[in-house]
Amino acid sequence: MENNDNTTSHLYVSSKRIKNCDNVIETLKKLNIMSSVKNNKSVICNNYDCWLEYGCDITLTGLKSKLIKEKVWKPLSKEFGFNCAYLNVEGKYRGCVHDFEKYSYHK
Repeated sequence: MENNDNTTSHLYVSSKRIKNCDNVIETLKKLNIMSSVKNNKSVICNNYDCWLEYGCDITLTGLKSKLIKEKVWKPLSKEFGFNCAYLNVEGKYRGCVHDFEKYSYHK
């Protein structure tokens, strides 16, 4: 099955467990995922406190959107303990990666 088309997608992950994206990049390389990764920092707040999380802005270049969860999200979340991520599939979907399968256009 062909894994690529012309889709550009962005997956945004962050965690207290990472300090930069070097290991994320190495994992994507091992998974043979064509991508561009930028380091970022986020301020996360709840009702009681705010804290800093380091994160990665992952641009997936050409990977079919229906393969993102299986080929990218599941391996990354397992490796780095990510609980959630924001996914933007250009022109098609924006939101939590866990809700992505509910949308029928990518099946």
